Amino acid sequence: MAPEYAMRGYLTSKADVYSFGVVTLEIVSGRNSASCRPSDQTVYLLDSAYVLQEQGNLMDLVDPKLGTDYSWTEANSILELAMMCTNPSPTLRPTMSEVVKVIEGKTKIKTTSSTVRRSTDEIALTKAMAALSQPSPSESYSTAGPSEATPPLSDSNNITNEI
Repeated sequence: MAPEYAMRGYLTSKADVYSFGVVTLEIVSGRNSASCRPSDQTVYLLDSAYVLQEQGNLMDLVDPKLGTDYSWTEANSILELAMMCTNPSPTLRPTMSEVVKVIEGKTKIKTTSSTVRRSTDEIALTKAMAALSQPSPSESYSTAGPSEATPPLSDSNNITNEI
């Protein structure tokens, strides 16, 4: 649920963009947005994603079941897009039309030089960091993954414009 809707009851098209970002993270990671840990701690996928992004390890979210059978470049792009979609500030999220253009390869993800703090819930971030440092035996957060040399699927996937 988008923060602006949860806190103030404002429902806009940017709330849909936020939801799309969360669902995208669930698909790429193979995890539910709230997963229970053996120690009865709840770790939220989005908080884990923020921590991994800050550490420069966002690709650790990719579902380990994929092994190396995916394009590193495309997975990284879709994860970055999902993170943009889940920005706590609705004005900093792309529109759904912009998201579609990025997925189609018609535009490029615009990166900003300033980093917005993604979560104001310090307890949730602390729990996510602790969970990431000690994964459960049945769940691993790091993958061997494909090499960075994995080429894009085709030249039509090269992105030329910016949002």
